[in-house]
Amino acid sequence: MVESYVRLDARTAEEGYLQAKSWAGAAGAAIDSALLFGVGPAVIGALDELGPVLVIPPLSGSPAAVGAAAERLARFGASWITVASNSGVEAMRAAVAAVAGAGCRVAVETLPVGIDDAAAAALVGSARGRHVSRLVAAGAGAGVDGVVCAWGDLGVVAQVAPGLIRILDPGDGEARWADAVARGAGVLVLPDAAALHALGPARGEEARPSGRSRRRR
Repeated sequence: MVESYVRLDARTAEEGYLQAKSWAGAAGAAIDSALLFGVGPAVIGALDELGPVLVIPPLSGSPAAVGAAAERLARFGASWITVASNSGVEAMRAAVAAVAGAGCRVAVETLPVGIDDAAAAALVGSARGRHVSRLVAAGAGAGVDGVVCAWGDLGVVAQVAPGLIRILDPGDGEARWADAVARGAGVLVLPDAAALHALGPARGEEARPSGRSRRRR
């Protein structure tokens, strides 16, 4: 079953809650850095009452810092958290250990969302596919549950770690939702509610939120 999350376009907790309420039951809420860091992680607790919450901004830093942040986000009710791959395998493992038993899953971000191939090559100093392959393998070894990737990376992720859930977040790039589902995307991060409504007939109403919200206190 494909999960769907709609990116919140809100800068206050009240705005975010009202937006998420408008599609509650059809999709979860994806929160960006402006909302998370502007309002604070407590906003996750409010959204968790409506459905699952995917935290887009990747955690980075030392293993201890990443683990502590992951535990806090899971405690507030996050269903998915993201870890930056450049933080290293130990940080990924720390996040996985920190949320164990909390009903929260960990994804690794191999490249910044929306980056093109030329920018990726300049950033990592190697071909995009080679870089993504290496970091996906590292994430799988660390025990993460999923990978945040662009449409063009879905095939690479499937080859390297078929057991990981592929989370498609194109950012401002082209969204090929129907093709993504056919190519094995397990989670879709949609830009707005209009995309959710437009996607419905194309996906045969497959996309669903990831289950009941749950919060650990």
